[in-house]
Amino acid sequence: MRIATLLISACLAGVSACTSAPPAADAPPPPMIVGGYAPADANAPGYKEAEALAIAEIYTREPQRGLVESKSTQVQVVAGLNYLFDIKMTGANRYTIRIYRDLQGALTVSEFTKTGGS
Repeated sequence: MRIATLLISACLAGVSACTSAPPAADAPPPPMIVGGYAPADANAPGYKEAEALAIAEIYTREPQRGLVESKSTQVQVVAGLNYLFDIKMTGANRYTIRIYRDLQGALTVSEFTKTGGS
C-alpha cells in the first residue's frame, strides 16, 4: 500500500510540473529524458570532441571551402549518448550527423546525411 501511495504522489508531482510556467531564459536546461532528445549542453564533458568529429566528417566526405555557419545539437541518452548535429555550412550545404559515444567513451559516426545544397 505504501508503494502505491508513493507512485501516486510521484505521478501527481509530474502532472503539476507539466502545468507550471516555462523556465526562465537563464534557467539551466531540463534534465535529459532516457530515450528522448534534448538540447545539448556545449559545456558538457565530451561535447567538443563529438562536435569536432562531426565537422571533420563533413570535410572528409565532401571536401569543400565552406565554413560552419550555424549548428544545432541535440543529445539522446541510450546505452551511451547520441549527439545529433544539424550543421549549415556557408553557401547552401546542410548536414545531419549523428555521433555515437559508447559507454567506454569511443566516438563513431552512425549517420551522415546531406539535407541541403548541391
